[in-house]
Amino acid sequence: MEKLIQTIRTTDWINRPKARITIVSPPPYGQDDQLLPKYHGGDVCVQHLMAAYQEICDQSGVTFVNIYDALKPRFTALSKDGVHLNEEGQMIIAKSIQNNLMNP
Repeated sequence: MEKLIQTIRTTDWINRPKARITIVSPPPYGQDDQLLPKYHGGDVCVQHLMAAYQEICDQSGVTFVNIYDALKPRFTALSKDGVHLNEEGQMIIAKSIQNNLMNP
């Protein structure tokens, strides 16, 4: 993530201003008993990624949009298989990103 941010910052944007960088967290996973075996432990991994991404964003002065916390309390209603979000879940993500872009 640090390398990606640095690459974006140092790219020569011809006739364009420097990009505003926003990192969006990964969404949660369901409980392991709801998931296919290949996804077991996914939510724990996402929690570790979120902490790392948040720290990198804080250190780099980059905006971090935490969709995990917006989705997690209602995740079982937002995903039948514990991985893929339904339309309502996708709208929560879209609105979280939109709110960030409209109110930096």
